[in-house]
Amino acid sequence: MKRTLLPLCLLPAALCSLVPFTAEGPDSASLQHLTKRAEAGDKDAQFDLGVRHATGDGMPTDPHKAVGWYRRAAGKGHHKAQVNLGLAYATGEGIDRDQGQALRWYRTTAEAGYPRAQFNLALCHALGTGVPEDDAEAVRWYRRAALQGLAEAQNNLGSCFANGTGILRDLVEGYAWYTVAATNGDRLAPSNKAQLSRSMTPDELTRARHRAVALRETIRDRRE
Repeated sequence: MKRTLLPLCLLPAALCSLVPFTAEGPDSASLQHLTKRAEAGDKDAQFDLGVRHATGDGMPTDPHKAVGWYRRAAGKGHHKAQVNLGLAYATGEGIDRDQGQALRWYRTTAEAGYPRAQFNLALCHALGTGVPEDDAEAVRWYRRAALQGLAEAQNNLGSCFANGTGILRDLVEGYAWYTVAATNGDRLAPSNKAQLSRSMTPDELTRARHRAVALRETIRDRRE
């Protein structure tokens, strides 16, 4: 009987952003101060200004200016700016689309330990975007991001175990990662978990629930 593949999240991790200055949004004085800091070389201000140009937060949307500020912050090692610059190259927002450049920025930031970049790099390997398709390499990067608490990576790692994609099939491990991902708010994980449970024995479900508790403790310990 043909096995139904449980779905993965196949969208790159979302645009990184910062909290606005106030609940009502930034005022002109705050934006003027932010711009001065950015022009003086403050990488956090450069990143924040890029986000505001990208989202139209307090100013007209301008993806080209957003990319310019991301690039300046990324060159100083700002991880969120590097991810957003990679996303800009991947989508062609504000710059010519270039999957090779997207992959370069994802890899730079992923190797530095940033989970959103690790997830995006895993997707590149899973889909063969900018690199040869390599499910085992995708699993490696999903796992690194999942252990840092990124819900999309936790769901996708669960799907890899559930489907036997890039790793030996393991329903208990798949269910456990779906449980963790669902707790962290991944939208696909609850249905994936329910679907997988129909293929599992009561003993497997019991072991999977215990494993999920252990995974949550491992993730919490890594964050402390």
